[in-house]
Amino acid sequence: MSALLRTSASRVFALSALFVAAAAAAAPAITDLPHMAPAQRAQALQALRQTPALPMAALDTTPPVVVSINAGTTVDAGKSMNQLVVDLNVTDDLSGLLHTFMTARSPSGAQTVANGQHLGGWTAFKGQMALRFGPFAEPGVWTITEVYGSDIAGNNFVCDAACLGALGGNLQFTVTGTRADAQAPTLSSGRILTPAVSLSTPVKGTLDHLPIVRMQLGTADQGGSGTAGAYATFCLPDQSSCFGTWSENWVYAQKKSTLYGYASTWVGMPIGTYLLKDVTLHDHAGSTRVYTSTAFGGSTDFAPWFPNGTQVIVNP
Repeated sequence: MSALLRTSASRVFALSALFVAAAAAAAPAITDLPHMAPAQRAQALQALRQTPALPMAALDTTPPVVVSINAGTTVDAGKSMNQLVVDLNVTDDLSGLLHTFMTARSPSGAQTVANGQHLGGWTAFKGQMALRFGPFAEPGVWTITEVYGSDIAGNNFVCDAACLGALGGNLQFTVTGTRADAQAPTLSSGRILTPAVSLSTPVKGTLDHLPIVRMQLGTADQGGSGTAGAYATFCLPDQSSCFGTWSENWVYAQKKSTLYGYASTWVGMPIGTYLLKDVTLHDHAGSTRVYTSTAFGGSTDFAPWFPNGTQVIVNP
């Protein structure tokens, strides 16, 4: 599995989404019951009643551990086999590894590249992962800065630069054969397509599908690789509840792009007025730009880009 998880926000979003999906596949949850057909609901309730309670001593509360890491020394991004192979060893003591990701940062710090592995409960991963580089990657000496992930029980782990350095393996490698694009995309326009939603009103044409928040972003990228994706966060003013929209664009080298982001609402979602907190843009080279609203301590006034408003009202 290849992923470009370039910010802490997108990383947390991805980890939480993957864990929720895994948990839902493993066993029925109380919050799933209202959306089930009567026969399914009866079976789910029966399964929940029959699930034995585990003593606290049997629960996995310990996160996985990175045992060792050692990267190759060079990669020619101009060749078809444009990957850097990394030897990695991660272990978990009880429930088993759900997934693990690895991130490397460019010489200027403007670009990051990441990759991941879904493991589905193995108690240890001892093998190779690959970091892949496109034609717009920044040339020079890159550094692996982070290995992170989760186990089946939901214990997250992060091994940062200091943690990785203490393991003693090689973390730096040289990227050659590229035309660098170190210019991050810029925001040019925005529109919230669903300024108000009601949790009691299902999506048209469905019986019980909760409403979806949708937004549209216009972007520009002068570096050459084109905008690859965007992530936007909306929060209540006190940040007690937030959600994020995600959009992707797999067309390379576009100077101007339109991205369509969306986010699902959920049962029990706190009602109120959610304000646009931040927008993160990244291009196909890995360069990232983050805009944070002045309403949340940042320096960006989104009003010029969003003339129709920057809020989503969630009604009962």
